[in-house]
Amino acid sequence: MVILCSSNDRFSLSDLNDLVGISTPIILLMWFYFSQRLKLSVKYFSEILGNYAGFTETLNPELERKENGRIYSGILMRIMDVDTNGYFKGEFQYGENLIVSGDRVVEFRQVMEGIYTFLGKMDFKLYWKKNRHPYKISENRRYLGKLYIVDRLDYQYEKYDFETYVKAEYNIFHFREMKALKFTFVRSTGENIKLPEEFILDRQLDLTFNPSVNVKSTAFRGDDTLRF
Repeated sequence: MVILCSSNDRFSLSDLNDLVGISTPIILLMWFYFSQRLKLSVKYFSEILGNYAGFTETLNPELERKENGRIYSGILMRIMDVDTNGYFKGEFQYGENLIVSGDRVVEFRQVMEGIYTFLGKMDFKLYWKKNRHPYKISENRRYLGKLYIVDRLDYQYEKYDFETYVKAEYNIFHFREMKALKFTFVRSTGENIKLPEEFILDRQLDLTFNPSVNVKSTAFRGDDTLRF
């Protein structure tokens, strides 16, 4: 069978020029989008670095009632080494201190204290630029991530799978303007890890706002006795 093609069916040089003219703005727009996304994501990930702290609900309410005292519980966290893809690592301390008041005496007893290492990942997304109220959650830019508590940071990744070292997993919700991280428990690997299922930590900005000061002086006070 013979197929006859007219000259009008051929892809001419003018057609190629038209195609290039149409596709060029699209390519430039895509390049601009991805270059801006990369630039803004690097800036965002750098904001994750730092020291965080916050109070939590006690894990020992029965002890608090039994001793007729008050338990201060809190977390001190340090996030470090965030890369351009949002992966990070760090460590945090969890502590609980029982305060019991008596006749002209106040006793402090450290009932819990532990140090944990973790790996994590934050996801970036673009938001329209506008003025946002930093203390209204509804106006904050929100980002999602994961935190994995691990046995150690220098695990032998060539011999063992990452999941082998995971002890617990949390979801992360980052409220960017508030500079706060909210953690919600997802799962544990069967090991007995006593940590709050939900907590919020604030980032230290400078010497004028350092939430770790109050947490250290209460939840990590140690054993002490004050007499009057």
